Amino acid sequence: MATTSNQAGQVGDMPAAASVDQEEITPVSPYEAAVTDYIMPFGMLWIFFTVFGLISTREVLYYNGFSFPFCLTFLHLALAQIFFLALKLPGGGHKKLKGCFKNISLAAVGAWILQLRDSILLSSLLLAFSWPLMMLAILHLENLPTLSKLSLFPFLIQTLVPRVLTLTSSAKGLPRRHDRRLLVMLLCVPVIFLDEYRLTAEGVAYALAALTLVGLSNFCCGPPDALQTLSPLSLPDPPPIAVDRRLGVAIPMGLLGTGVAAWLTEDTGLAITRLLDAGWLTMAISIVLGASCILLGGSQVSYSLMSTLDDGHLWIGSESGWRVGCINGVATFLMVMVFAFAERLQTGPLQTVAFVVALIAFLGPRRLHTHGSSESSSQRLKRKDGSEPWMPKSASGMWLCSMFVFSHIVSYSTGSLMWGLFSDAPRTHIDRTYMPSGTFDIVVSMYQEDLDSVKRLTTEIRDIPSISRLAPQLFIYVKDEAADEATIREMTGADVVQKLENRGREGATYLHHITSRWDNLAEHTLFIQADVHNSRDFFYRIRKFYRPDTGMLSLGFAGVACYCDACSDRWGWRDDFALVSRAYETVSNTTCATALLSYKGQFIASGRRIRGAPLSFYQYLHDGLVDPEGWGHPQSPETQFEDSLDVPYLGYTVERLWNILMQCSDMDVGWKCPSLMSGWRTFGKASDCQCLDSDE
Repeated sequence: MATTSNQAGQVGDMPAAASVDQEEITPVSPYEAAVTDYIMPFGMLWIFFTVFGLISTREVLYYNGFSFPFCLTFLHLALAQIFFLALKLPGGGHKKLKGCFKNISLAAVGAWILQLRDSILLSSLLLAFSWPLMMLAILHLENLPTLSKLSLFPFLIQTLVPRVLTLTSSAKGLPRRHDRRLLVMLLCVPVIFLDEYRLTAEGVAYALAALTLVGLSNFCCGPPDALQTLSPLSLPDPPPIAVDRRLGVAIPMGLLGTGVAAWLTEDTGLAITRLLDAGWLTMAISIVLGASCILLGGSQVSYSLMSTLDDGHLWIGSESGWRVGCINGVATFLMVMVFAFAERLQTGPLQTVAFVVALIAFLGPRRLHTHGSSESSSQRLKRKDGSEPWMPKSASGMWLCSMFVFSHIVSYSTGSLMWGLFSDAPRTHIDRTYMPSGTFDIVVSMYQEDLDSVKRLTTEIRDIPSISRLAPQLFIYVKDEAADEATIREMTGADVVQKLENRGREGATYLHHITSRWDNLAEHTLFIQADVHNSRDFFYRIRKFYRPDTGMLSLGFAGVACYCDACSDRWGWRDDFALVSRAYETVSNTTCATALLSYKGQFIASGRRIRGAPLSFYQYLHDGLVDPEGWGHPQSPETQFEDSLDVPYLGYTVERLWNILMQCSDMDVGWKCPSLMSGWRTFGKASDCQCLDSDE
């Protein structure tokens, strides 16, 4: 490694006149030449597998109700292991680390970490941990093209880590000519997130964690014996199939880890049951394509196997790195296009700019008009026989960047067009003859919450300008037997305080208010719990979206949908009462295919829209919640869920029904609405997150 350090040092000391050309000509090793032969042909297969694999995996996790990410990862890895053994792919080993604990100091620690590049065991462990985290990211990050735009993040980590470690150790030899590129790529990451309108905290955390582990695994893998050639499969032009040595260790590690995680954190018995109900064809496609992505590229999101170059060469700016950048760029382009049609999701313009800039920084500006480099034919990668590696002649960087910009234009225009022309919402039935008795009511479901916090909450709501001018009335329904109604009225300034039995959660409270005040409903009613969820986002959404013609405005997170005949979600809930399709058909007088669910038990609805559903159905739901002998509390020993009067399982179903009952379950509402974390969509409108009575 001393020789490597001296060579790299010479690069940094070159005269200024030669540094410009040298920046674009990365020294070529036999390892890199061999890797390049592998990258393009099998990278093309990986592109196909990752696009359709992500679609099928999203379908299984998100719509088919198989909300068991560890179990699904286990199935992917199990099939990958079967493929691995069937093809007789070689496994890996690990090298002994010497002198890791000598002379403990800051410099020694940095040098010791650098020595971990030689540890295939650590590299495999990091890769194995990345797979279940990536599955969690697919589950929680709602706009999957955004996840695909982070496909270059592992290479940023892989190159950035040694740069940071050399600052605290005596190691030398990492050339600094790519520092500006690293900085540009690093700055593009927050821009991609800031221009995303469907962010969730869990999705961001899992995505960054998974991709960081992939990058660290690449860094620790070490060259050059990470590449092992094998037979029996071969193609006419490229050499025999190559496999990353990490897979032989990482896949068994991943099987063990995800198996234990699934056993400890997920209901494996229920997972087996739902496995049979999740749609066998979609499940099979997800498992086969997911396993193929792992074997060919190491991940379902970032094509990053074979990405460790010999003798400290940087991946960014290298010849084979150019090819990997093109593969990830094409995959991202296809993801944006496919999801624009499949889920009508839009891509923000700043996201597109950030990804293109990061891609240019990764490829190198001078490579944009070439097949991959500006070198002469004598300086390009060569096989041992003197021939050049296989490379599509049409794949230039400029063409790739132009293609991605085009995909953004298509994505945005297609999403907007389909939102307007292909809406599947049924005709809305609202009671336009109803004359409200008041302007705005606030209904609070309370148990034993602190009175001071309830007072602060209700005061802040009444101080919102669009609400305060309506002189709102405050209704507090308390379910604590020991509560003093007079004290609550005095402390909060409520107009009505009523004590109810502690049954049915907040759903029974809202249904009681609707059924008891059917002929005295206000023009708009805000339904909330005394301890409001996501208070910052709650108030922001009211201020940003509430308007006089609001029909139904959900104040929880939006965009979660399900198939009506087998409705479930990723939090373990399932429509065991078959209420979703029944409620949809009762209210809309049409059959239900997909439905948009509501969450958090907080929303604003107009009196006319509330009365669009039959009073008898509201009463039916209320009785199911509060009647201990009623249909909502089955006494069968075969019941698969926990149930009680104060926390009925039916209450979780009613929480998810409010969009349907208010005839606002059109998927366009979910696709256009930003998440609570994002708050707003680029070029968004106040009508994005709600159904308006003026549109009906």
